[in-house]
Amino acid sequence: MPMQQPAGFEEFWNEVGEELSGVPVAPEVEPIPMRTTDFADMYGVRITSVGPYRLFGYLSIPRGASSASGKRTFPAIYYAPKNGSVLETIPQGTSVFIRERYVTFSIACRGMRNSDKPYAAMYPGQLTDGLESLRSYVYRGIAADAVRGLDFLVSRPEVDKTKIVAWGNDI
Repeated sequence: MPMQQPAGFEEFWNEVGEELSGVPVAPEVEPIPMRTTDFADMYGVRITSVGPYRLFGYLSIPRGASSASGKRTFPAIYYAPKNGSVLETIPQGTSVFIRERYVTFSIACRGMRNSDKPYAAMYPGQLTDGLESLRSYVYRGIAADAVRGLDFLVSRPEVDKTKIVAWGNDI
């Protein structure tokens, strides 16, 4: 049996999208020398989501971004926010292989470390914060944060916009 959308579902998400489109991304990108390697440059990124709310993320760009025709673009991996308190630059295990071949961006949604002012998520408890109203439910903002992270990644000149994948299973 197919699932039925709740009443007002499309209107709700259209409103979130409209609100987000009215908020400038306002990126601040700063090098992180300690996490930069021979094969990739690492940056700390601050962007703005609905609220307005400042978010933190990690951007890794492979070295060798120039070619005979100018800038070289790379496929990109967007690590969607996860339901946790700590943001990793990239999931461990294959990080060297990935960082030397792909632009990667991981975002800490509101409540996660480095994106925890003014809202610091409590675990457990975040899942029901603001649940009494669609406008105050924290996951309304978290979903917007996830979209805003993708907005930032797509804006980067190093990214091949035809080769972007989102990776994650929490949000």
